[in-house]
Amino acid sequence: EHLRFKTAAMEEWTPTSPVDLIFSNSAFHWLKPHEAQIERIASFVAPGGTLAFQAPNQFKEPTHVIMQEVRNAPEWKSLVGSETADSYLADPMWYIEALGTMGFAVRVFETLYHQVVEGDDPVNRADPADGGRHPLPQRIFGTAEDDGRHRPTMPT
Repeated sequence: EHLRFKTAAMEEWTPTSPVDLIFSNSAFHWLKPHEAQIERIASFVAPGGTLAFQAPNQFKEPTHVIMQEVRNAPEWKSLVGSETADSYLADPMWYIEALGTMGFAVRVFETLYHQVVEGDDPVNRADPADGGRHPLPQRIFGTAEDDGRHRPTMPT
């Protein structure tokens, strides 16, 4: 009887009173401006409560660096260019310092996951959340009807 769930846009959600637990799995990296939103959300946790979240931190990995470079190449910048990636996480030390200052007992860790990829178009198939469903226009990556298999080639 004391457990309640609320669905709302993260950037706009504000509880009516402090909460005992805020839990998020793979969502906070979409928050913008990231650091300000994390501090805002953390401020809703009652004293002695828990803020627990997991977020992918692959934004400095080669696949994501290359995606950002391609987006900003002269051939694509006018269509899909962006000075920043679509999602972001702060340096782990920021979470330790910011949340520690707010009174949280902070435990931060990073884990690398390795995947074996095989077959045609293995990277797109292995991680559709990053490559296959990336928020770039359909005219670049194709449509649902062609299963996203249309891949433009970069001019040489």
